Amino acid sequence: MKSWAKTFESDYNAQFYKCVVVDGEQDIKKEFKINEPPVVIFYRNNQQLEKIDQFIESDPNQSDITKPGEDSKDEKKVKERLIHHHKHKSTT
Repeated sequence: MKSWAKTFESDYNAQFYKCVVVDGEQDIKKEFKINEPPVVIFYRNNQQLEKIDQFIESDPNQSDITKPGEDSKDEKKVKERLIHHHKHKSTT
């Protein structure tokens, strides 16, 4: 995770976990329906809110050139969804 994850952990009470998956069968891949990493899954109260699994950075056919210190399109997407779920936490 990038440095912004620490800010979101403190400001939004979010927790980030990294799980390395490899080719072949793994229980975690089945349980969370992971076809191709990376995957970000948002949970609240043990319920899945959203799953993002189409990232530009992991697609060798696409490029997302960012300047040092800027967020990539993928990072912006994850931040936007995290803020959205934080704002709507009282309705879920």
